Amino acid sequence: MKGDKLGDPLTLQLVDLLSDPTYGSMAARGFAVLLGEDELLNKQNYAVQRLLSKQKTFFLVVPKLVEVFRGSEQAIKPNYLVALSNILRHIPSKIFLPSLPQLVPLLLQSLDLPTPMGDQGAVDVKLATLSTLSITILESANALQAHVSSLITRLLATATYYGDLGNPSAPRKVRKEALRCLRIFPGTLRNELVLPYKRQVVRGLVVCLDDPKRGVRKEAVECRARWAQLDEPEED
Repeated sequence: MKGDKLGDPLTLQLVDLLSDPTYGSMAARGFAVLLGEDELLNKQNYAVQRLLSKQKTFFLVVPKLVEVFRGSEQAIKPNYLVALSNILRHIPSKIFLPSLPQLVPLLLQSLDLPTPMGDQGAVDVKLATLSTLSITILESANALQAHVSSLITRLLATATYYGDLGNPSAPRKVRKEALRCLRIFPGTLRNELVLPYKRQVVRGLVVCLDDPKRGVRKEAVECRARWAQLDEPEED
């Protein structure tokens, strides 16, 4: 926070710990502590916070995360995805948007992470990923052009309540956020990019209309209406 000379090596040690089979998941959660707001370590209590401290941490850590992730074992890859999500949710969008081409594949894999019942940390990670994707669609849609198909498939899966079918459903907040993200596509991405997926989305959202939570059903109705009107001409 204050730009101490020990900050960089200690932060990189935290990155190295992500590959540890025992402490890797704890290290991944540590990035939320490192970059998040703290009720004691803040300017009101006279803690020294350099203006560019978060930006410096981003450019120090994220390129290394992306590099190591590619060659890491499947069992520890979730640690890198959790760490990345915990960084992005505490970083202004203007900092991470230029790096999106390298980050989008990791964000897509973050949507595949499980969200066990009662694990608020896992929920926060999934919500952070969805928030980052929503910001990306609104502010830098071109970065997602090559990933529209896989993104739509993952968002539909995340938004779906599976009930007793054996597949674990994402929590209510996550399902709502996935629908909100999916609703942004029409009108933001170019029509020729999203129109081929209209039928898939409209059909896929039928299940969401029967979600047990009213708030999720409301989001599903609005999302489905937006997609259903995709190729309809506007009235004068």
